[in-house]
Amino acid sequence: GSLSVLTGPSGGGKSTVAKLLPRFYEPASGEIRIGGVPLTTRSPEEIRRNIGYVHQKPLLFSGTLAANLRFSRPGATEEEMAEALTRAGLTGFQQALPDGWSQLLGERGSALSAGQQMRLAIARELLKNPALLILDEPTAALDGLSAAEISEFCRNRPIGQTILLITHDRELMNLADRIFLLDRGRIAASGTERELAAASELFRRLIHRKR
Repeated sequence: GSLSVLTGPSGGGKSTVAKLLPRFYEPASGEIRIGGVPLTTRSPEEIRRNIGYVHQKPLLFSGTLAANLRFSRPGATEEEMAEALTRAGLTGFQQALPDGWSQLLGERGSALSAGQQMRLAIARELLKNPALLILDEPTAALDGLSAAEISEFCRNRPIGQTILLITHDRELMNLADRIFLLDRGRIAASGTERELAAASELFRRLIHRKR
């Protein structure tokens, strides 16, 4: 049920961590455990059913709204899809479209704004009710209003929803229960934003550059 942030300089290993958790990559040494259980004891398919992953440039298809959502959970009902949209901050989204669930989204979702694309990608992952939701730089390519909508989703996330954010966005950092500062593949420091700002020169330089 916590919201954790991974941050740090470019090339520090943040996105690599995000891809190790669903076993898109395998570690060259050591092991990853969730709840004390090594990931290697479970199949990639089982792990991915329980982990939602949203890239900073979400992949949407040129098909319909319903087809894009059901990619993560074939057979989902319209009621379940509507609930996922609501949880992602898109309440009644399908009702505002001329063709509703049959609305074509265009190549890579080109008929939608960048903020709508991101929230739709989040809704698609929420539809499978993952134990862990990973958002990789969710506000990096968004304007201020769209970024605020993503922050609002994180702030009002469902009770028990565990989120791992990879971000340099200070507003998102302010929502974190804990921030992990990665540098050259290692955790250089961890704590709240206030604790890191007081204790880590690297963190202070990082947030200063991102103002």
